[in-house]
Amino acid sequence: MSCPSPAHQVVLDLRDDAPSRFIMEPPGFLLHRWAGGILTSHAAVIGDFAGPFPFFDAAGYLID
Repeated sequence: MSCPSPAHQVVLDLRDDAPSRFIMEPPGFLLHRWAGGILTSHAAVIGDFAGPFPFFDAAGYLID
C-alpha cells in the first residue's frame, strides 16, 4: 500500500522518457491500528469535501 503525500504528489508516469513532474492532488496520510493481533490500515485525504452522503433513504430504499 502506498500513501499520498501530505504535500503535492509526484506524477505517476511509468514511461522511460517521462519528465519529472508534480501535481496538486489532495494531500493524505495512512492511519494504522494494531489491536488484538490484527492490523487495520486506512487511507485518508486531508481537506474539506462534501459528504458524507447516505446510501439509503428514510424508508430504507437505496438512493439511486
